[in-house]
Amino acid sequence: MAIVTQLVGITYLPRTAGFTKPIPTVICCILFLIGIGALANLTKRGVELGILFPIMAAVIPLLSIVIGIAFYGEGTSVLKLSLLTMASVLIGFAAKYS
Repeated sequence: MAIVTQLVGITYLPRTAGFTKPIPTVICCILFLIGIGALANLTKRGVELGILFPIMAAVIPLLSIVIGIAFYGEGTSVLKLSLLTMASVLIGFAAKYS
């Protein structure tokens, strides 16, 4: 749930127009708060941070790329996708092994 609500919150970010539109801004903030609450609940239940955060550090950016392409018509190229994917993988790797 933590990942899903954060991804839906990310989907709302462009709609907030820099947090100047009240309704999308409130929805976006509520979704992020629910995601953070779910994350806190997972850690309370004993999920190790050493496993949880590397997964989130890799999954959320990768799926954010998909959201940008699918919902907002962001341009894509093989180079752009390759670099963004590699960056996400490296973030997850660095979070896991640092």
